[in-house]
Amino acid sequence: MRATAGVIRSWSVLALVAWSGVSCSDRESASEAARPHRIVLVTIDTLRADHLPWHGYPRPTAPALEALSARSLVFTNAVSAASHTAPSHASMFTGVYPGQHRLLQNGMVFGDDVTTLAGRLADAGYETGAFSSVSFLGGLQRGFSNFDAPEPIDEASARDGVEFDRYRVASDTVDRAIHWLDERGERDAFVWVHLFDVHEWMRDEVVADDFRAIGAPSDDAHFAHLATTYAVNPEMNGDVRAAFVDRIDLYDAKILAVDREIERLRQALPSDHMLLVTADHGEGLGSHGYEGHGRELYAEQVEVPLIVHFSDERHVGVIDAVVRTIDLFPTVLDAAGLETPPLAKCADPALQARSLLRLTGPGADREPARLAFSQRRPGYPGGMNVSVQNRRHKLIHRPDGKDAFYDLRLDPRELKGHGGRHAAAFERFRKLSVRQLELHRAQAEGQKDAVVDPRFAAELEQLGYTK
Repeated sequence: MRATAGVIRSWSVLALVAWSGVSCSDRESASEAARPHRIVLVTIDTLRADHLPWHGYPRPTAPALEALSARSLVFTNAVSAASHTAPSHASMFTGVYPGQHRLLQNGMVFGDDVTTLAGRLADAGYETGAFSSVSFLGGLQRGFSNFDAPEPIDEASARDGVEFDRYRVASDTVDRAIHWLDERGERDAFVWVHLFDVHEWMRDEVVADDFRAIGAPSDDAHFAHLATTYAVNPEMNGDVRAAFVDRIDLYDAKILAVDREIERLRQALPSDHMLLVTADHGEGLGSHGYEGHGRELYAEQVEVPLIVHFSDERHVGVIDAVVRTIDLFPTVLDAAGLETPPLAKCADPALQARSLLRLTGPGADREPARLAFSQRRPGYPGGMNVSVQNRRHKLIHRPDGKDAFYDLRLDPRELKGHGGRHAAAFERFRKLSVRQLELHRAQAEGQKDAVVDPRFAAELEQLGYTK
């Protein structure tokens, strides 16, 4: 079946049955349908999309989410607004880019003039709760009547070298979220659940059962897949290969552990709910010679999974169009029957946040294509790198002049520059990047800047975010 601004396709018998029997076009529009009793947003920190089965990964890293995806809207080209945790989440909650909401680093607090998703839902009668697995996201609490996060380490303890828990494990965070939702009774509620376990893939032990469940240790076929995906030397052997494989095993096992907790949360929800699952950004894991995320804007950093599930399955299918995490703000409001407030203007209408539900049902063929804009964490040499992309092309714009332009059909791993071959598209994206950055600066004039909350300063230093 065809849906338009991308292709909606089914990938299993279950998905095909669901799509043919419960087509989006057979149901009411989002504004006409009853608003969900529970709206739950789960963000899996540092989860890159291509380590999930429905994105082509050969390991069963997320069996529960894979089963859920067959009964949901799945977006296979979702792009994050930032490769850094706090600004990425802030964009989900505001529908604008980091340069517009001005919360650019971990530990920062929203300015007083920022309208948030939780605030809009609270005004509409939803009780609002947030359950963060780290303390330094406390600056995002605007609009949440209940914000539950670990206590930050204080300066004296940090100075004395006191050990502290880097994060709250997924099972604990999910326990707290379920308990809070149960206490709401019949009242409408919106809850955000942030899970940090995957972020800590290099630091924590993983139980042997998790390794066995994902098929670790890696066999030759899986190593060949990894070598292609990461564009590393397929001839590596000995200690080098073992170290590379060990890192991937740790990462995959963490995904599996989080998948179980999300399923436990889902099973605790009432029959009338909307569940959204995504990530704030990905992780390098050695692609482009980089392990982390905040410095770069390649696919492994900014392409994230995105599942939108309605318990009544009013929308089911796979959408290949480019969408953005900023689109979550209008999508949730749309599902709740609320209008999106005016958003900060962008340099091109294709960059503006729009409800994802516009890509389903009648009229989806007329929905214009979207462009995705992303920016990296500030503070690195070379200035504020940003990227712009559509289905065919991607530009990584660097103020130092070392722009990189890719033809994603020929080079989906973003390994070779193609600027000269697509000069018109390159120039269009370069000018658009410059205009968008200039617009951000103009929009910030006279506005209150987000600042780092001093409560988080010691912890951010301990975690390495201030270096």
